[in-house]
Amino acid sequence: LKQIALLLFFLCRTMARSTKGKDVAEVCTLNDQQYPIGATWHPVLAPFGTMPCANCTCLPKAIVHCVHLTLDCPQPKCVAPKILPNRCCPECEVRSEGETESNKKIGCTFSGRNYEHGDIFASNKTALKPTRENQCVMCICSNGRILCHLKTCEAIKCKKTLNLSDECCPICPDDQEEVVDSSAYPFRPHSPESDGKKNNGNNASLSQNNLLNSSESDYANSCTDGAHKNGSTWHPVLTPFGPHPCILCSCINGQTQCSKIDCPKVSCSRPRKVDGKCCPVCKKRKCKGKMSKFLV
Repeated sequence: LKQIALLLFFLCRTMARSTKGKDVAEVCTLNDQQYPIGATWHPVLAPFGTMPCANCTCLPKAIVHCVHLTLDCPQPKCVAPKILPNRCCPECEVRSEGETESNKKIGCTFSGRNYEHGDIFASNKTALKPTRENQCVMCICSNGRILCHLKTCEAIKCKKTLNLSDECCPICPDDQEEVVDSSAYPFRPHSPESDGKKNNGNNASLSQNNLLNSSESDYANSCTDGAHKNGSTWHPVLTPFGPHPCILCSCINGQTQCSKIDCPKVSCSRPRKVDGKCCPVCKKRKCKGKMSKFLV
């Protein structure tokens, strides 16, 4: 509490200096560090160092806005959670094979959720607010710092839109790939309440019994203005990245339902990612030595 009080006192002085003068500053200054409008970071308070339980945002007119994070910490699902270096919330310690402290990138904590380095997410809980109706906020975790910016959404013409967790702009599911073998993709409905929860093994899976047979009557219950017939499945296209292999959409009686793909557990310790595929796979082992010929 003493640290938070000192931080608030320091911020009041900083905000007063930032807003003085006729010219409006384009950056926020805190602890002799400058931050662009929209940047979000963990403040450094001497002599305590970085404060991972506080997030500061540089608002327009060079106003610094800071919030405390510990009240939003989720409940860890392990017996002995730990507060890792540069993290705020207690969490279960998991370290992948071959990972060392020297090459490990620092994650981020924001609004009660932990993010790994490189995670991109949409958020409406930052102090940065859209200035126009067609704007939204995108953030990225970059080695312990959360950087956010306003994104201007393109105009869309479809009546039914999709919203994904890693894209703040609504998208149209038009011009998307058809999935040939949909039975190979188990999936579960995605909702904010399900984020961060473990798979309990009761997920539904797509099979030929779920999908209706193709016929002319299917288009009576088609989705996205007739772009996809009833019973069809596809991967949504995210501009400019192309089809999203980890999201599967289906048209069921005129309703578009999109879900994240649940990847099965792999037997190898170092699975590899294949371009265009969602789930990592084990690399096939090559047989060593010469093959013998047998006559039957």
